Amino acid sequence: MKKVIFLFLFAVIAVSGYAQKGHASAGATMGLALEYETVTFGVDFRYNILSDVRIAPSITYMARSKGLQAWYIDVDAHYVIDVTRIFSFYPIGGLSLSIWDPKHSSGKDTRVGPNIGLGGEFRIMDELSIGMDFKYNLINDYDQALIGARVAYHF
Repeated sequence: MKKVIFLFLFAVIAVSGYAQKGHASAGATMGLALEYETVTFGVDFRYNILSDVRIAPSITYMARSKGLQAWYIDVDAHYVIDVTRIFSFYPIGGLSLSIWDPKHSSGKDTRVGPNIGLGGEFRIMDELSIGMDFKYNLINDYDQALIGARVAYHF
């Protein structure tokens, strides 16, 4: 399992290393995991590989609730649709590696599954945006809807 996690993280770093020529942003999120009724906290990086397509690796922590806590390592793609100069929305599709920690268990459950969703963002200034994402992780035994608010710095 460690090999899978390292391979996944290496792929994210390799793609991020390639991402030096286009528009990029780094952000922090806070949200809710709807199935487990708990808060989430995360960080992400977004990079435009084309003018309207970007990749978005992220790491999210889900606080313990109903005997479970989890970490999500996601690599998503967004197709960005600019509605106005300051507002855009985007469908989300990607892959999630989640690590679940049951409270009364000796081990952790690791699952891989797809993400689908929708997001939107407002550009407050050239360097700052706020936004919201709704994602559904289709993970065996741990399906989860996540909603999160994001603040990001663009560089």
